[in-house]
Amino acid sequence: MAYPVIQLTLVWWLPESPRWYVSKDRFDDAKAVLTKFHAGGDENSELVKVELSEIVEAIQMEKQSKTTSWSELWKTPGNRKRTYITVTFGIFVNWVGNAVISS
Repeated sequence: MAYPVIQLTLVWWLPESPRWYVSKDRFDDAKAVLTKFHAGGDENSELVKVELSEIVEAIQMEKQSKTTSWSELWKTPGNRKRTYITVTFGIFVNWVGNAVISS
């Protein structure tokens, strides 16, 4: 029980995640954290620029994916076919009975 207590007491001095900073539009803070921990203080590091751009792109993609709904699974013929294959594959894999034989 000592390790969780130590973590809880020290967590207040840890910086926030760069992803969290970017999600709150605090790019300068995110860059500062990345610079300190990934580039050894070099503000012109290519690694920091690449990581920051990847974080921004990932968060934008996550925001876009929140707009899709479950109805996308059967809106187009291609998606219906993919959904059918996925569902039937899951059923047939369990139907074969390999789990019963192997256990």
